[in-house]
Amino acid sequence: KVMVFCNTLNSSRAVDHFLTENQISTVNYHGEVPAEERVENLNKFRKEEGDCPTLVCTDLAARGLDLDVD
Repeated sequence: KVMVFCNTLNSSRAVDHFLTENQISTVNYHGEVPAEERVENLNKFRKEEGDCPTLVCTDLAARGLDLDVD
């Protein structure tokens, strides 16, 4: 599991797009993602057998998330 922190929303979108184009499954966590979808994305990321090992996020994720990552 890997978290990719980005400085801005636009850079987060660009990184997500790049990784997706290179067949790397991602989920997003930033301010423009609705709260319900953020919770769903975190659950996908947390699952051991999940197919989304990469979380692309802004500094919003640095505020209070407790995750195990590499």
